[in-house]
Amino acid sequence: SRSDATFYTSSNPYASVWRKYQSYVWKSLNNTDGTTKTFVDYVWNGGSQDLGWQKTSEVTMYNHNSQLLEAKDINNQYAATKTGYSNIYPIASVANAKYTAFAYSGAEDVSPDNATYFGGEVAGADKRIQSNSYAHTGYYCIKNDQGQDGFKFSGSIGITPNFDFQKGQKIRASVWMYKTTTPPTGKLEYDLYSSSGNLITSEFVDVASLSTKQVGAKWFLLTLDFSIPSTTTATSLVVKTTNPGPQSAYLDDFR
Repeated sequence: SRSDATFYTSSNPYASVWRKYQSYVWKSLNNTDGTTKTFVDYVWNGGSQDLGWQKTSEVTMYNHNSQLLEAKDINNQYAATKTGYSNIYPIASVANAKYTAFAYSGAEDVSPDNATYFGGEVAGADKRIQSNSYAHTGYYCIKNDQGQDGFKFSGSIGITPNFDFQKGQKIRASVWMYKTTTPPTGKLEYDLYSSSGNLITSEFVDVASLSTKQVGAKWFLLTLDFSIPSTTTATSLVVKTTNPGPQSAYLDDFR
């Protein structure tokens, strides 16, 4: 998630903005004609609810435009959407992941309130360039110079739902890289850090990795699959592109 992001919870339960929160269905045995055998009214005043009322879904996050960003189903499985272009248009959606546990940027839109971030809550917008040759999709990509980080996404690690990533969680990251040199020198990397900021684990993929695929004459798809160890002492995860150089790397469609 963005390091400068703020999540707000209304302190006024009687605020005038009404949004869908939870959905319930009544579940009971049926008569032979299909009608329900029993029915008990839903308790609206916060009292004890009859077990026949089954919660099927819950909205857990909206943005300030009342767009649904995150929800969970009857099995507590999450689905989420990231918006861009001033938080107006959906740019990526995911199933089986929370809002803070996924990211996407095609380098097309820059956050209106922080010029170093893209709309999908990915850092690296200060490396953005316009190029018809180097952009994988759209008109923009990033120029990742030697010794610099490019696309970057980070989050907290823990064992309770309030953390961005869970210990034991499996993660896949990918990015497209343009072939300007033989071979291009960009990398896709993940780092695990302790609470004091010390690096615990770091792994990467590049054009020589078995998971990397060349598509056509000029494009490489770098894919990084990894798991956060269930016993790790790390408290934060960073997924990013890097470039040991010496040539610049041109990267696009990071997720």
